[in-house]
Amino acid sequence: MSSDDFSSPVRAKRNFCIMKNVIQAQRRIHGLRVTVNSLRKRVRTLNSLISVLKKKSYISDSSENVLRATLSGSSLKIFERMLR
Repeated sequence: MSSDDFSSPVRAKRNFCIMKNVIQAQRRIHGLRVTVNSLRKRVRTLNSLISVLKKKSYISDSSENVLRATLSGSSLKIFERMLR
């Protein structure tokens, strides 16, 4: 943005609104990225927990399937992608 973009009150108001919307969108994107990263970390943690429990024979195959069934939505999709 240059000083010409704020040379008149109408341009200033328009460009201020545009900048405000861009900043709000950037904040929203940042928040969503943080959410996605925390969900991925949570799924990794659940995956490692299931692996450790199965390795130590604390759970059976059916228990593993039940644990996988309790995951829903995007968590389940991420979990399945990690198992491939």
